[in-house]
Formats: sequence, structure tokens, C-alpha cells
Amino acid sequence: MESNQTLCSAAWLDLNIDFGKKKLRHCCKQTFESFPSNLENSFFNNSEIIKGIRNDLIKGIEHPSCDHCWSSYKKTGTAFRDFKNKWKHINDISNNVESIEVSLDNLCDMACIYCDPEFSSRIAREVGSKDRVQTPNKDDINKFIDYLAYDATIGDNIQIVFLGGEVTYSKNFFYFVETMLENITLKNKKVNFSFMTNGNTNEKNMNKIISLLDLLPVNWNISIGISNESMGEVAEYVRHGLDWNVFDKNFKYWANHERIHCITVSPTPCIFTLKHMPSFFEYCVDVIKNAKNTKIAIFGNWVEWPEILDPKHLDISYKKYVEHAMQIVTNAEKVYDDKDQIAHTRNWLDRLHARIGTGNLNLDKVDKFINFKAENKKDKNLYKLRKFI
Repeated sequence: MESNQTLCSAAWLDLNIDFGKKKLRHCCKQTFESFPSNLENSFFNNSEIIKGIRNDLIKGIEHPSCDHCWSSYKKTGTAFRDFKNKWKHINDISNNVESIEVSLDNLCDMACIYCDPEFSSRIAREVGSKDRVQTPNKDDINKFIDYLAYDATIGDNIQIVFLGGEVTYSKNFFYFVETMLENITLKNKKVNFSFMTNGNTNEKNMNKIISLLDLLPVNWNISIGISNESMGEVAEYVRHGLDWNVFDKNFKYWANHERIHCITVSPTPCIFTLKHMPSFFEYCVDVIKNAKNTKIAIFGNWVEWPEILDPKHLDISYKKYVEHAMQIVTNAEKVYDDKDQIAHTRNWLDRLHARIGTGNLNLDKVDKFINFKAENKKDKNLYKLRKFI
């Protein structure tokens, strides 16, 4: 049977919802769909738009909502779909949602050089944005929690990940989780609960998040995602606002927390950090090796915006750093969460390896970008970024 060249399981299995922006999509690369004025539970997984997307993907039609991948195929020969899609034929289709990603606001203590005001309130402040912090509607949150508890497409096993901003500073995150805990049906489900953090949380907020985790039912599995791809100076400059010493302390704490069964490292390499990524991988693996019971997984992406930072612009000699990272992953099999996760990481690294050298590095444009960021953020240290390429 010939495989379908447009079918993508994400349009059925994934649900990405942003309460701050009041938008929803069924893949992190898909175009967002705005909440209707009268939000009903049926919208979350059965809107007219998602039904149209699914219908086109089944028929072999490149739906415009998925243009991110269609364009990427044309430009580089690879796309996020290669990594994300689990299906080959329409006979594989299932209507059960497997993965839910929830964003609540853009509150964040950092201002990464490739981020923007939509995802960081600190950047919104830097650029003088009037509406710096997004405010979700609590009624929308309550309806979604009802959907999680009672909808037929949500089984007894739920995988839910909370994204930021930075959730450890978000009152909306605490409200969402506390409201989940008030629902007896949800408390009795098997929930794979996870949140993404930048690892830069201060002591006060670390204590708050630790107390919240203590309230989660014993039948909920807890993991966390930690976003980073480099160490020390380069990490502090690219992920502006990061204190490496705080990150190191927090990473080691989470690795030894008795309820955390897995830390998913989420690297997003760019032209400044790609060659430093293997050292960071080695650091992560060493920390997990010394932990009690925690395992590791690596779920990566790469910077595509600003386009000048895309690692595709690095010349082919940089492929050796991806090869080194691959070897570290291979050697870390015993501390990996499971074999499927290793395959997941290798798939991502293979695509990153193929991507490098498909662009053209323009150092004049890189220097202009660095100068703009250093002036905008009023930080002379950012002028050092060039040396990290």
C-alpha cells in the first residue's frame, strides 16, 4: 500500500491551546484558529477548520494551515512532519487525543534573543509594548477542564504539558492545576503531567512549584521539560536573563526530586549554540547518571526565526557537532526514558544534520543583528556573541 504524502497524525492526536492568545491548533507548527465568541467544548477537537484540515490531509492535499512543513520540504527537503508524524496510511487514523500542550500567558523572566513579546513579557517590556502580559479567561479554562474530564476523545490516560512564558511564575498555571485537582474525574485518571521551564526560577517560586507538585495525586506521573542547549556564557547571552549557576542548581534539584520520573531536555540550537550543544548534552547525561531514579529524554527543535540564526546557514563542517551529539545520545541509552525516545532524538538529530549547509551564512547580517540586540537590551556582553559561532 502506497503511503500518504500529506497525512500527519498531529492533526488528530495533538492539541495545542493558548488561553492567553485565545487560540488553538492541532500541531505546534500549524496556523492558529481563534476561539469563537461563544466557546463550546465541541470546538476543542471538532471545529469546522480542523475537520477541513483533516479531510485535505487524507486526500493528499497540502492544506495551507500546514504551510510551515510544505515550505520547509521545498527549501530544505526536510520538515517537522518527518519527525512528528506517526502514520503512513489512512487505515492508521485514530480519533483519540494523545498529546495536549497548554499555554496560559507570556509571563517570563527571560528575553532570549530569538524570542518575541508574544512569548516573553520581559521582551514586551523591552520594546515598550502596551499589553505586556496576556490575560486568559477563567471561564475558558474551566470549559477546557470539563472537556478533559468528560469528552469521549479524551481517554483515561492524559498527556498534558504546560508551556510558557515561564509557568513557574504564572498565577494562571497554578489556577489551572488547582482547578484540575478539584475535578474528581480528572484526579482519578492516569495523567502524565509535565511543564516546561527555563531552569532560571528563583528560590521563592521554586518553593511554590514544589508545594504544588506535592498536591498531585500519586496516580499522576510527573515529568518536566527544561529548555536549553548550551552552558555558561553562551547560554546566558543567547537565553538573555539566564543565570547559569541558578540553572545548574535547579536542574540538579529536579533530577533528584522523588516524583520526577523524567527530565525532557528541549534544545533549540542556533548559529551561536550549535557547536556548544554536545558539551551541554554531556552535562545533562552526567547529572542524570548521578540522580536516583530520574531518566532523560531529548526533544529538540532549531531556531528558524529570526531567519539569520537558523543553523542551516552554518557550513557543513558543523555537522561534526551534531555527530558528536548523536554519539552522546547513543552512549546514554541506559539513562534514557525508553527506546522510542532515543529513536525520537536520533530522528531530530538526523534532520538537523541534513539541514546544516543548506543555507548561506551572511556575517554582515549577523553583526547587524548582534549590534541591534546589544543596543536594544542595553547589554554590551552581547557583542561577544560572534565568537561563539
